[in-house]
Amino acid sequence: LCVRFSRPYVEVVYSALKGVAVEIIGSDLRLVQ
Repeated sequence: LCVRFSRPYVEVVYSALKGVAVEIIGSDLRLVQ
């Protein structure tokens, strides 16, 4: 997904949250396997 925001800082926050979500999902998958 590629989302464009009018304010750059919103995009930075979105990228950070997406990174955190990927980390959480990744660790969950590692625990399940």
